[in-house]
Amino acid sequence: MRPSFTTTRNRILEALLVLALVMLFFLALLALLNNMFPTGQSLLGLIRPGGSGDSLMVDRSASRKLRVSTGSGGSGFGEMDGITAVLMSLDNQVKSKRADQIAWGGATEGMIFNNKDAVQTFGKSSATLSFTKGDFLELGENSLVVIREMEGDVFTREHRTVVVLMGGELSGRVSKAGSVKHNLEVVAPGAVARAPSRSTDDRPSRFQMTVNPDNTSVLTVLEGTADLVVEGKTIRVGTDQVVKVVPGQPVIFLHPPPGPPALAFPENGRTFDFGSVSPKVSFGWDGASNVSNYHFILAGDPQFQEIIHEDTVDDNRFVHGNLKQGDYYWRVSSVNQDGEGRFSRVRHFRLAQDLDPPALVVDYPESAEAGDRFELKGRTDPDARVFVGGMPVATDEDGKFTHDLFLKRGYNVIVVEAVDNVGNVAYFSKVINIEF
Repeated sequence: MRPSFTTTRNRILEALLVLALVMLFFLALLALLNNMFPTGQSLLGLIRPGGSGDSLMVDRSASRKLRVSTGSGGSGFGEMDGITAVLMSLDNQVKSKRADQIAWGGATEGMIFNNKDAVQTFGKSSATLSFTKGDFLELGENSLVVIREMEGDVFTREHRTVVVLMGGELSGRVSKAGSVKHNLEVVAPGAVARAPSRSTDDRPSRFQMTVNPDNTSVLTVLEGTADLVVEGKTIRVGTDQVVKVVPGQPVIFLHPPPGPPALAFPENGRTFDFGSVSPKVSFGWDGASNVSNYHFILAGDPQFQEIIHEDTVDDNRFVHGNLKQGDYYWRVSSVNQDGEGRFSRVRHFRLAQDLDPPALVVDYPESAEAGDRFELKGRTDPDARVFVGGMPVATDEDGKFTHDLFLKRGYNVIVVEAVDNVGNVAYFSKVINIEF
């Protein structure tokens, strides 16, 4: 009986040990998930009046104020109560995750985000997040950010928005400071970039932050200034300066990327008229010796969300021959071994299809005899060309023309054509029979 009791006890101990190990593993997994996806807004907060509810959408026309208690009422600081950011636009595949959820879901335009919510883009995708009026972040492809809560200081009248960049690239813009100053902070491995509102310039502050797969971070200030905090030390980074941060090492100032190219043609605001066949549109810009290639983007909207064509080209020109009627916007950046520089100013052009033939009126003589000479008269659109019997005929500034004709015995076929500048043709013909 003694061996049987010992065996049973050992089995119980083994079962308890296995159960303890399972519980420890489960608790470790929960701790890991909580660290990676921190808890956020509670269910009560979601369903309470004034909460986001289950719509996750925001009316862009709403203008609500973030209030900070001062003991005697409130002080308005922002435009969104309880809202940290709004997804203003997205392109291709973009996903989002709430702070209190594990699974990712599809993102939609107009979505609102609160503390510790996350946004992720994938290949050839982008997303634009708006924080306050004029301040936004644009996520490049394969990027992941976690949005932190907006904070306001009633005494200094400053806002602070924090975004954690886990990987990829983002571009930021902070508008000129108004009655309230806004600081946009990007947390990256080993560094924090702070882009403040500018109070002495009408232009916004603009910057780029990149987190590479090796956990290095690169800050590029395109306009204005930014403060880079590394290991408790603050470094001021100015316009066109590039700083690389390697965790545990001193910061490295890199050579700035090339400047934006000057666009040459087509001219800004030009209209290309065409008929049945779309024209070839040639794009050109000034080249530079220290540039290896160029990043060309053609879009159907000024925000470059509707990309028509995007390519990296070696030459300082590009031709597109399959565009439909509509408005187009284009820009170019230069690329070399130091990276990609700022984009050029945006230019706009329009393609207008015209399928209507030009007006054509021709006056023929009422009667004629063989050997007679008579003056053929007519009129057309001022920009049209006129041909009589295949021969070009001059027109005046009003589109009027005259042409001498000589008739012979038999049938005389008189053909008059008018061709506009896009190739539309109007013609008129008449057969005059001169009897023997």
